[in-house]
Amino acid sequence: MEYLHIILNNALYFSLLLIILSSIISVFLVGRKKDRCLKDLNGYMCSLYLKTGKEIYGYLRVFGTGLEMEYSETHQDTQGHLENSFIFYMSEFQDLMTIKRFHQKLSAEDRKKRTKDIRAAYYPGALRITRRRIRNFLSTFQDGITRSLNTLIGIAAAKKPKSNISEKQKDLTGLGAQVVSAVSHAYDPILERYIGHYVVLEMVENGVLEEFCGILKDYTQDFIEILNLVELEKLQFEVGSQSSEYESWLKIFEDDRQIRIENESDWPIHIIRITSGDKEIRKNHLMPEKSSISTDIPSGSESGIGHASIVIELFAPRIYDMVVPRALSLIRHGCPREKHSLETFLGTSASQSLQKALQSHFVLKVNAQIPSNPE
Repeated sequence: MEYLHIILNNALYFSLLLIILSSIISVFLVGRKKDRCLKDLNGYMCSLYLKTGKEIYGYLRVFGTGLEMEYSETHQDTQGHLENSFIFYMSEFQDLMTIKRFHQKLSAEDRKKRTKDIRAAYYPGALRITRRRIRNFLSTFQDGITRSLNTLIGIAAAKKPKSNISEKQKDLTGLGAQVVSAVSHAYDPILERYIGHYVVLEMVENGVLEEFCGILKDYTQDFIEILNLVELEKLQFEVGSQSSEYESWLKIFEDDRQIRIENESDWPIHIIRITSGDKEIRKNHLMPEKSSISTDIPSGSESGIGHASIVIELFAPRIYDMVVPRALSLIRHGCPREKHSLETFLGTSASQSLQKALQSHFVLKVNAQIPSNPE
């Protein structure tokens, strides 16, 4: 009671001190606050997609006031000026569709960085666990904490109606709520159960409701972060050409009258067609993981100088991580809550059941592009 009496007798000075301290803390926290989901992609090569259909590719830089996409090379605009980056302000976030980080475009250094980040997220230490629990507590009881603060300041103001506390009551409660909000996040007990597990996310893409299956890494009030999603990439290779560059997982051999294709990856690929000049020698064939096929080359179709070249078109899966606004998406289904290895989180391996499910997902996507049944 003695301390309370001192505070009430010096209410003006204590209120001013509290306002100054609250302002400093609030400005510091708000200025440094970055969305955790966005921050996970900071410094990586990413693709940013807008609702207008525009795609921006570059190194993602995350700030408290927005995003910047740094181009790998300086770009010359149609008007002639040089551009080095694309700046996207927080006030424009309603136009953001999604941000994707494709595994195949990560450098060796970025892969190490991603591994370290995922290891810390799924094998957390005591400090990380405590920090998250505090955030969850503040988020869960944010309204109650704010009302309690408002009540305490209201009692103090009632005891000294002529003091400066009464005049600054609104400012003090507002600053207190801002500080609590800066360190909390939108806690969801349902989503908490599925962090580190496969889920199905629903989102409208190109006017169609699409489902995306991946690992829920984290969520905030504004965004959801999903790992190891799969989409189709159409590839084309010209066999025997000096400029041909095959993927590390794809081997193509030509021997006299035969062409051999080896899929050394852990994913299926879909051969759309194999052509030699104007002749189609194979089409619509699903190749499982770790498999190979051989196809005879018709007479007069040898590749090389002076002969018709062999062209192979195929669909291959692209594995990527994604951050999407919660306003445009929601977690619709939870998948079996299995205990996964670090390799599964990294996207380099998967349990047998998960691998089968993801392969089925890939086949469904292919069939949507090519309705006919594979050979």
